[in-house]
Amino acid sequence: MNHLLRELAPFGADAWAMLDGEARDRLVPALSARRIVDFDGPHGWQRSAVDLGRTETVTGGTPDGLDARRRKVLPLCEVRAPFTVKLEEMVDFSRGATDVDLSDLDQAVLRLAAHENRSTLRGWPEGGITGAGAASTQHTQSHDGTPESFRAAVTAAVAALRDVGVGGPYALACSPVDWADIVETDDAGASLRRQLEGITGADVERTPGIDESLLVSLRGGDFALTVGQDLALGYLHHDGVDVALYVEESFTFRVNTPEAAVLLRRAL
Repeated sequence: MNHLLRELAPFGADAWAMLDGEARDRLVPALSARRIVDFDGPHGWQRSAVDLGRTETVTGGTPDGLDARRRKVLPLCEVRAPFTVKLEEMVDFSRGATDVDLSDLDQAVLRLAAHENRSTLRGWPEGGITGAGAASTQHTQSHDGTPESFRAAVTAAVAALRDVGVGGPYALACSPVDWADIVETDDAGASLRRQLEGITGADVERTPGIDESLLVSLRGGDFALTVGQDLALGYLHHDGVDVALYVEESFTFRVNTPEAAVLLRRAL
């Protein structure tokens, strides 16, 4: 038995496989940040921190004649999204039902995916995570949502990265609002999305959880998302009506090259 306590649930391995499959189908398209930054892991539930390779002086309480330094680490955060399934629905699944109501599971995994995206690309100060956008030393590029303005902002962002020696290709992580504008727009007889991908050399990614778009170099080595426990379903408790479950992960994020990302902000 591990910390997920799946053995205590009132259903067996076939039901867990069905729940895992549903969660995976929802998570894969939603976890945009993982396709943009370096993914380090999964390292398992027991991984607690990332070694930063740096130290700080221990002051006070050091015996005379001794120097002491403490290793600096970046702790992983554990994040959990609870949800419920109806026990009757799981019984119907055992009978062969293929339309099991898993709407609460769907919402839970999407909330967690959005949080991972937001923490990675924008930051999560309460969790000790500085995102790629918050760390960026590049000038923010503004746009008003029109095709001409957005294309000009992306072009300027690519130029800014190249000017400081940050090579491409470059991924454009789009807020849901910007994404809707991009995919619905044809400009000069061509899809705006395809035009932007031609400028950046990589995909335009719809990224739930962020409210400002971000251009990020895909050359590697600039940003690292470290995952201990990868997204997994666990058991809490149940009664005669509901089964309380959760989806959980542990992760942190490290910025190695602050100049390798550019924010794109919609002008008000």
